[in-house]
Amino acid sequence: MAYRERRWEFYLVFLLILGLFAIAIPKFKHALDRAREAQVVSNMHLLKAALEEFASSAGGRYPIDFSSKTSEVYPEAKRTFSVGEKIENMVNPYTKKSGIGKAVSYLSPESMIPDSFGVGMVLYIPGSPMKTEELTPWCDDYLILGYDKTGKKLSYTLKGDSLLHKP
Repeated sequence: MAYRERRWEFYLVFLLILGLFAIAIPKFKHALDRAREAQVVSNMHLLKAALEEFASSAGGRYPIDFSSKTSEVYPEAKRTFSVGEKIENMVNPYTKKSGIGKAVSYLSPESMIPDSFGVGMVLYIPGSPMKTEELTPWCDDYLILGYDKTGKKLSYTLKGDSLLHKP
């Protein structure tokens, strides 16, 4: 008789543990999704910081693409660097891939803003391009978008609102 009661207790404990897992696993997945979205937002802030650093060295001018160098858009720049150098190690939290085209990308100003771009991607959309004589085109405004696990645009966006001065 004691053996039967112990077996029943074992099944009861097993069912309780199974019930706890049934409750905990969906909550864990939801928390993981929120953490990944937070990482995308963090990547958006890293890109904004790199763009603002570029602008502070380039007289308030933002690059049209990630390969533009500060000296190409502003000859008086005290140091030469590109945004691409700052963000090349950025990691997409969903795919675990890093770099331009895999974690962060950009669109030309003439392109339409997409509703769906890529899972976990951060997208840089420069404003209308400007060009002065022999200099590389640049812009004075931008928009940064981030995308969630389904490729839908996050409600959080960053806009270039902290210009040092307009050239």
